[in-house]
Amino acid sequence: SRSTTFLNGGDFIQKLQYYCIQLDLLLPKTYFATFKIHDLYTMISHSALLEALDIFLVNPLVNGRHQKLSSDAIQELTAIVLRNNIFSYNGKIYRFIKGGPLNLPLIELLCHIYMYHWQYSLVTHICLKDAFYGRYKDTGFLTWNSPIDQLQTLFNKLEQELDSNLQMTTFISSDVHFLHAAIENRKG
Repeated sequence: SRSTTFLNGGDFIQKLQYYCIQLDLLLPKTYFATFKIHDLYTMISHSALLEALDIFLVNPLVNGRHQKLSSDAIQELTAIVLRNNIFSYNGKIYRFIKGGPLNLPLIELLCHIYMYHWQYSLVTHICLKDAFYGRYKDTGFLTWNSPIDQLQTLFNKLEQELDSNLQMTTFISSDVHFLHAAIENRKG
């Protein structure tokens, strides 16, 4: 299976070039689309993160690979960390009631797990259409060769599946910007 994660802009360009040149799948009618989930790390509810973690832990590819702790123990320990994530600011103590600090690796991991679960229907749909897809943290890029209204319908469905605290922006065109790169389809 192909990775749907971009490590950085260079990794994105390398994978896109492979799709366009080696696989020769860029067509004159190909559109590019991007999406961004706004404030993912700071606005997502803890319940959405824990639900995604639960789904992840029962996955047959993951289940049993954490030999020392049960899935329930991992869930409970994660919930304890999320509930007790406090910080001080101007002499006052605050607690994160959703999301978490960007410098806490657990938050990044939980958000990756959430996004992996959320993007599943999109990735499945795209793989069936020989399209290119990848995501860097809370932003994604894909190619599309079908009518744009079908993609917009898919994006609308995905936006409804997001945690209620999150918002998504999408952009579909023959030229887009993604990870500091300008991408344009000049007749395939």
